[in-house]
Formats: sequence, structure tokens, C-alpha cells
Amino acid sequence: MAISAAMKKLTLGSLVLFGLLAIACKKDEPAAAGGATGVADCDEYITRYPVCISKMPAAAQPTAEAGFKAQVDAWKSMASTPDGKATLKTMCKPTLESLNNNPLCK
Repeated sequence: MAISAAMKKLTLGSLVLFGLLAIACKKDEPAAAGGATGVADCDEYITRYPVCISKMPAAAQPTAEAGFKAQVDAWKSMASTPDGKATLKTMCKPTLESLNNNPLCK
């Protein structure tokens, strides 16, 4: 099953945005306890998305895993500040909802 061009653009755009936000919010504080980020929607996405990756064609999995790792690292960095957490709360909800529309994640 091929990944649509729109999904690729959305994923790439999200990764760029998360990376830029991570750089802007970078601190040496650890993420909050209670999950990778301490933001429920983000942490649920982090838990569920690896299942989607496992259903991708083998050739696509390394790229998806690398992008996912970068996304998680950016979210963890953002979660280290109150402003970053507030941003994550608004960003992760639609990201999590996108899993419900992704046939690989069902």
C-alpha cells in the first residue's frame, strides 16, 4: 500500500515544524513524568503510531521510523517548558485524530 503524496507532505511539514519548535524551546529539563511528553494526546500517538509503521511496506519503514523518532524527540524537547506543553496540547490532538483516518493504523 503506497503512502499518499498528501500524507507525505503533511508528515514532512509536521516534522519541519516540530524541529523548529524544538530548537526554539530547547532546554535541558527532562520531560514530565507520566509519559514521553506528559501530554495525553501526544503520548497516545507515540504509543499507537509504531503499529502503523509496522504495517507499512518494508521499504518505507526505516524512513517512517526515523521521522517518528525525530518527531518524538522534538515533542519531548517541547514538553520541557510550559509554553511548549501548551503548544503540544493543540498540535497533538489533530495528529492523534489523523491515526483514525489512516488505514494502516486500524
